[in-house]
Amino acid sequence: MTSDDHPERHPAHLVEHLANVVAASDDAIFTQDRNGRVTSWNRAAQRLYGWTEEEVIGRPYADLVPSHRREELVSLIDRALAGERIERFSGELQRRDGMLVPIVLTVVPLTGDGLAGGVSVIVRDVSEQLEAQATLAEGMQRLEEMQALAHVGLWVWDAGSGDLQMTPELYRIHGVTPLGFEGTLDSYLELVHVDERAKVAEALQHALVTGERYEREYPVERPGGEIRWVNSRADVVRDSSGVVVGMRGIAEDVTERRTVEDTLRAAYERERVAAEQLREADRLKDEFLSIVSHELRTPLASILGMTYALGDDRQPLEDDLQRDLLQRITRNADEMRRMIERLLDFSRLQAGRVDLAIGPLPIDAAIDRCLVNLHDVLVDQRVEVDVEPGLVAMADEDGFNRIVQNLLTNAAKFSPPDAAVTVRAARHGDIIRISVRDEGRGIPPERQEHIFDRFVQLPDQPVGKRGTGVGLAIVARYVELQGGSIWVDSAVDAGATFTFTLPVAHGPAG
Repeated sequence: MTSDDHPERHPAHLVEHLANVVAASDDAIFTQDRNGRVTSWNRAAQRLYGWTEEEVIGRPYADLVPSHRREELVSLIDRALAGERIERFSGELQRRDGMLVPIVLTVVPLTGDGLAGGVSVIVRDVSEQLEAQATLAEGMQRLEEMQALAHVGLWVWDAGSGDLQMTPELYRIHGVTPLGFEGTLDSYLELVHVDERAKVAEALQHALVTGERYEREYPVERPGGEIRWVNSRADVVRDSSGVVVGMRGIAEDVTERRTVEDTLRAAYERERVAAEQLREADRLKDEFLSIVSHELRTPLASILGMTYALGDDRQPLEDDLQRDLLQRITRNADEMRRMIERLLDFSRLQAGRVDLAIGPLPIDAAIDRCLVNLHDVLVDQRVEVDVEPGLVAMADEDGFNRIVQNLLTNAAKFSPPDAAVTVRAARHGDIIRISVRDEGRGIPPERQEHIFDRFVQLPDQPVGKRGTGVGLAIVARYVELQGGSIWVDSAVDAGATFTFTLPVAHGPAG
């Protein structure tokens, strides 16, 4: 078969084929003769310029070019007519509606008989490309700004070439510039502090071998000697066949975070040491109170014993003065004994050495015993008792006594002579409320919140009535140990009412 037997190789068919390609092209393609007049105009040119083929054929192409670019275009056409091929020249065209469109031109000379008989012009609209590039550039700028704000940078390592690329923020974090950085993994490891360098290299190698995520926090040393801390994370990158081709990751400057953490740790350690010192001081104080209280009991017992002996009816006193002095000694010695007992009680509570035997306890009988024990303390007060019959609480008898006797002692201490001290008890559902009310000076509102704290005393108390400051703390602790709660209702110059609760005993009283 000869070449004539292949129609597609015949010049006429080839021309037709090329014409079809030009007509179907998305690029604007047209030709112009040596005089600059348009001789062909494809459909893409019509769409791009807005002029139809009938309107353009025979018209100088220069008329379609913006006036400020006309000389430049004429020069290009002249060069193409001289036989030069002009490729991808950036310019702009003016549409029929006046809009300027960025384009890329390719001008190809049309030769015939050794001379250029005209030119073929290929015009590509690059508006979308430039817009995409602008959007990409804007996105990259925003990304860099966000990285700078977050102190985070990106890095990519190519296993084949060994190149390590970093974003601008990573250069800033490490204190180097692109020109001063070799761009290899080894050169990066030189930026890692010498004490951590081998560990970082080992972690990277482990990730490459196992494919596991790489993550490590380590110090880097800037050229000036400044130490910064970096948290770096990366994943292994593989090709379609699963072969490792590199790593891609991020690195974050965490220096400020670590500084804050170190500061908090140091502050916590100081607080811990201070708390231990306070606990030790508290322990020594409680130990001291216990020792002093025990040591005072012996001579105080001797004093009380002698006063009781002197007050025996079988040893009559010589006159009224001696009798009065003896009574004062006895009364003050009893008060001192009670203070010592409170201190010892407080020490036992603080040390957790109090064992309660909680069981059914008849309230009326328990209150009567407390009043008998405090007869001498309450001698100057009018005691009023209002107890609901048949009340039985789940309580420890000794603990109950200490609660009520401390409250009664306080009421007597801070009440004027012949003032009423009222004791009430009543059932409210599954609890029993017991209260002790006095007619003393009352408690200021700002003091009531801390009235049950240890060593709290009201201001401006007269000498002899200040006490140890632990009585109400003892009361609150004994109430808590027996499953109850306690509070105070008071107003200045209107007395105070201390109320505590205990669970109701549903079984028979012992």
